[in-house]
Amino acid sequence: MIERAKILIIEDESIVAEDLKEVLEKKGYVVPGTLSSGEEALEVVGTCHPDLILMDISLSGKLDGIETAKRIHEKYNIPIIYLTSYSSEGYIESAKQTDPYGYIVKPFDPPSISTTIEIALHKYAIDTRNKISLDTYRFIAEYTSSWEMWLDASGNPLYVSPSCERITGYKPAEIITHPRLLQDMVFSEDRQIYADHVGCAVGSQNHSDTVNFRIVTRSGDVRWIGHSCIQIRDKQGSVIGKRISNADITSEQEQIHDFALAFQESNERFLLLTETMADTIIFVYDEAHGL
Repeated sequence: MIERAKILIIEDESIVAEDLKEVLEKKGYVVPGTLSSGEEALEVVGTCHPDLILMDISLSGKLDGIETAKRIHEKYNIPIIYLTSYSSEGYIESAKQTDPYGYIVKPFDPPSISTTIEIALHKYAIDTRNKISLDTYRFIAEYTSSWEMWLDASGNPLYVSPSCERITGYKPAEIITHPRLLQDMVFSEDRQIYADHVGCAVGSQNHSDTVNFRIVTRSGDVRWIGHSCIQIRDKQGSVIGKRISNADITSEQEQIHDFALAFQESNERFLLLTETMADTIIFVYDEAHGL
């Protein structure tokens, strides 16, 4: 348990609120107060700075717990656990939209309260560390010419750098909202290369961290992409995401192509020359040695 965590209770049934406060204080948590309405919560949160909020879904006043949570999240990054006696799908689905860190169902079971809180605080600490890492990566990526990305463990984009639009024509928000754009952009003849790369198991012998393929931009242009990625793992070794860098290497690929064509033409001219000089003997004279 994270000792001395400060937990604010927002519950409009005073007896329930006091019972919950007593349970939390016995477990070593600090409870700065209990509030009965969303309006009170919005006034107090900014000065109280709790580590966690226990919020009843049904509150007295104009704001219910779900709306109060939404407004708190607009200003503060504070984890919220809902207190509820409701189990209907409508309430649960609405509550999910505010990204709660758990639910405590009334009537309370003291041991389960402590477990739910400890899990929520631990998960919040992990989320905070990941957010710091992502913010640092985002800051660096904003100043690179490459199209940078950060994916979660499921392959969904969490961050796409501004260079994405310059290279692909698509805004970062479009790719985050529609992840399928990533594979749809890949040139038809290169889709198998891309699919094999994405589908490789991490750590397998066939897995490659780098691959080159073409994409079709929003305007219809074809560009070469130098794609590199690195798996992000937690301390237990589990994959929690992926960092990706996509560089526009069209110019380099065109130079390689031009060189290959020039080399091929040179070979063809040489072969033609040797064929026309089949009966000719060529002497090379070295003046320095008189040979």
